[in-house]
Amino acid sequence: MSAPRGVDPTDEARRRRGWLDTAELIAAGSDIRRRTLLHDVRAVLATFDGADADAVLGVVKLAQEEGVPVVVVDRPGVREIVAHGETGYVSGSRDENHLRAAVAKLCRDDVLWERMRGALRPGSRRGPEHSPKA
Repeated sequence: MSAPRGVDPTDEARRRRGWLDTAELIAAGSDIRRRTLLHDVRAVLATFDGADADAVLGVVKLAQEEGVPVVVVDRPGVREIVAHGETGYVSGSRDENHLRAAVAKLCRDDVLWERMRGALRPGSRRGPEHSPKA
C-alpha cells in the first residue's frame, strides 16, 4: 500500500507505509528495534542534521539491509553505499522541499520502490564497494 498521490509525506504517511528519518532510527537504540521500525516503511531520509555522520551512515546501511531505499544528502561516504537512482537517491541539495519530493516519490511509486528494493536484495549491487570484482 502506498501513500495516495499528492499526500505530503508527513506523520500520516509515516504511519501508513511512509518514511522515517535517520534521527528516529538512531533514537530507537538497538538494531532489533530499528529493524522493527523499518519493517513497514518505504523510505528513509538521511540529512545528517545535527547527527553523528557514522551513526547516520550505519542506519542507512541497516535500512538497505532491510530492503528500504534511502534519500540521503550527499556527504563523504554516501556514494560508497548508495547507488543514486538504483538503491535510493543521493541529493546534492539540502532543500527540504527537494528531499520531501524524493521521499514522496518513493512512497507513491510502487514500480520504482519495487525496483529499488530488488537492487537491495542480497547479492545485488548496493553501491560501488559492492560491485563484482573483475
